[in-house]
Amino acid sequence: MPLRIRLKAVLLISAIMINFSAHAAVQCLLPTPLLDADGDGYDDTVNIGGAYDLFPSDATEWYDTDLNGVGNNDDPDDDGDGVPDISDNNRDGDAVIDIYDPAIENAFEWLNTDGDTLCNTVDLDDDGDGVVDVVDVYPLNPAEWDDTDSDTIGNNADTDDDGDGVIDLYDAFPLDNSEQLDTDFDGIGNNTDTDDDGDGILDVNDAFPLDSSETLDTDNDGLGDNADNDSDGDGISNGIDIFPNDPTEWFDLDGDGTGNNEDTDADNDGITDNDKGGTDLFPLDASESLDYDLDGIGNNRDTDADGDGVTDIDAGGTDIFLLDETEWFDFDGDGIGDNADPDADDDGVTDSDDIVPVDVFLHDT
Repeated sequence: MPLRIRLKAVLLISAIMINFSAHAAVQCLLPTPLLDADGDGYDDTVNIGGAYDLFPSDATEWYDTDLNGVGNNDDPDDDGDGVPDISDNNRDGDAVIDIYDPAIENAFEWLNTDGDTLCNTVDLDDDGDGVVDVVDVYPLNPAEWDDTDSDTIGNNADTDDDGDGVIDLYDAFPLDNSEQLDTDFDGIGNNTDTDDDGDGILDVNDAFPLDSSETLDTDNDGLGDNADNDSDGDGISNGIDIFPNDPTEWFDLDGDGTGNNEDTDADNDGITDNDKGGTDLFPLDASESLDYDLDGIGNNRDTDADGDGVTDIDAGGTDIFLLDETEWFDFDGDGIGDNADPDADDDGVTDSDDIVPVDVFLHDT
């Protein structure tokens, strides 16, 4: 072979070997053997990683990949595939060629996902994410270990881990598809919590189960009583409504605890109100009850209670018959008004014959 060709071949082989070395997989370490009679570092009896020491009394041999009775160290063709080991790129005959195989002597190992010292078969945590494989839904993915909703998207990548339709960002219970909200932050989801807003009123009795500042809506106007300035909807502001939660009552004039509308004597003057079957024409005025002349002014304040045009005597006038619009004077003081008295001056002469009916001295016809 010409020198130039030989030189090129050497350079090519060197490049291949350098490239091989640069990309060759780091070899896994052996797990600590439970029993190793020959002290070669390979377990004699326990099948660890699918392979164990087939030559427990020979410290120079351990594996026999093709099971031909000759240990791999002496066997020129470990996997018995007809390709000598020196030329074989997959000496243990597993699924991965030696350059990528972290256990080129062990046909039961070909992966070391987390790049630690243990190959996957013996590694309890293949991906090195801190979650052991037996409970890791994604044992070969260090970025994932759980899939709560079983949608094949790991929780770390899934925006709705529990698959309840509420994205985790807004889900108070991202891993519980039966709960989404916890209004009172008591750790119990609203669907289970009997008092969602934690105001002490059970949801079944709370008109506003998600608002801790409201519990009642007396007038059913959609505005809670605490915020509603007319909670019973009777048209009277709570500020002046003595009965803010009773739409049939608002005032209690006499302060007896019974609203005016229900009270038969609202002003507590001892006279039953006119609108309750009584005679008190001024049910909200304890100083008045009657209005003889129906002029809207109660008799006690009216200076002419009977409306006869003569001022009542108790108002500084001369009408001594306050509630008789036909009488005002009683000259002889006999209790019969002059208009009705046949002898007003009681002089013994009938007024029809008395030229001065209110003068006891003048009575001749």
